[in-house]
Amino acid sequence: MLLLAREHNNELTIRHARSGETVTLLYRDPTTEEVLKYHNSTTRRKGKRILSDIPANRLRGGLLVLTGIAEGQLGKPDGKGGILPVSSNPESAAYDEDWKTLVKKHLAPELMLLGIHVFEASSIEGEDDPDEDEDAEGN
Repeated sequence: MLLLAREHNNELTIRHARSGETVTLLYRDPTTEEVLKYHNSTTRRKGKRILSDIPANRLRGGLLVLTGIAEGQLGKPDGKGGILPVSSNPESAAYDEDWKTLVKKHLAPELMLLGIHVFEASSIEGEDDPDEDEDAEGN
């Protein structure tokens, strides 16, 4: 059953391409107004030209709905060659009030994927891929 409420957190686990590690981003559902604003912000007019703001819009969209990161998945250098855990949970001993800034600075591609996932991606259950059963010759 689909819960029509915004109080729950969703999760998206993404493999970080540069390290091979996975990170689970926690996010909320966007409001209807946020969805409309997102799509209206993908392009802009400058004089007679139409400019694309898609990458920046995806980053903004991902940051907009991001509510946290899974506990124990991120860390930052401690200045002594070690790693300090970073948490987005204010009740955690590893809570870092700048967690969202750190995520934006170091995980921009993953935030853009979150923006795509939340604002652009959809799927239809049960629809077959028309090319799925074809062989190399189209049979």
